[in-house]
Amino acid sequence: MAQSIEMCLPKDQLKKRLTCLVCKDIFKDPYQLPCPTLNKYTANPFLHVSDDLLTVRRLKNPQYYPPHPLRFTEDPQVLSTQCASHGRHYWELEAEGSWDIAVTYETITTTLSAFGTDAQSWSLRHDSKGRLFAYHTGERQRIHKSLTHNTIGVVVDFYEGEIIFKEMGTTYNHLHTFEVDLNQPVCLGLGLFRPDLNTTISVKKNYSG
Repeated sequence: MAQSIEMCLPKDQLKKRLTCLVCKDIFKDPYQLPCPTLNKYTANPFLHVSDDLLTVRRLKNPQYYPPHPLRFTEDPQVLSTQCASHGRHYWELEAEGSWDIAVTYETITTTLSAFGTDAQSWSLRHDSKGRLFAYHTGERQRIHKSLTHNTIGVVVDFYEGEIIFKEMGTTYNHLHTFEVDLNQPVCLGLGLFRPDLNTTISVKKNYSG
């Protein structure tokens, strides 16, 4: 029987070999790892990052963050601290409201770039009307599907050259695949819009194999 852990492992635990619904199709030997934490130094002032660095919430008014060269100054975005540089990876998130979930090179210019508007990032956007779009190099592609769950799975496959977004529930629903040639480490990127929709994203799972 497949096992599924709902929350991330504490950082002080060793990685644990597990199986999960989506991992069966991706990994031969999946391992669950501690979740990638969010990098407060990159967080835009309109974002509040939780104390455990796993949840981010959109604010109506900006809060004070000290200046930092990595900080997003134009767009309400944040990056993960940990990046992936090889192999296959699966991240699972819970997202509410109007949001952007992206895979991005860690070298992205945080002062200017919105996810998906350049060649350094690939994003899935859920707008305030519930519509889904895929973005890369500024090109927008409408995804003619609607979400019935708030859980999104992200697969990064350096071997096959793919970034895959899935909706996760009792089964999973493929949303979009980017064909990519990844030549640098990539991070998880989160964008949050519309504070009136209680826009929030939490990182829940992290598998590798």
